[in-house]
Amino acid sequence: MKIGVEIQVSQAALFLPLARLLKERHWGARLHLYVRSRIEKRNFRRNNKDRLWESMANDNIFEPLLCAENLDGEEVIVRVRHIEDLTGEFINQPERGMTVVGKTTCD
Repeated sequence: MKIGVEIQVSQAALFLPLARLLKERHWGARLHLYVRSRIEKRNFRRNNKDRLWESMANDNIFEPLLCAENLDGEEVIVRVRHIEDLTGEFINQPERGMTVVGKTTCD
């Protein structure tokens, strides 16, 4: 199972434990980390001593996918709930874009 995760530094305290749970409970899970800057990538790489992440990339691939015209919101929720079932932890119901000062990233 391959799973891509995008983490911002401010979210690390939430997502790192979830990623570890996923890898521990589902041996063979391959986690790929996407960050938003070279500095974040360098810091996450430096702290990847337990080899949690199979690969790391400085690329924002998820935002364009979430803003896609043909996005099936229900399918996204089904997939997120599947990951919640795998980890045994509640992540959160995804939204189509994050609200920032009354606008979404898809605007």
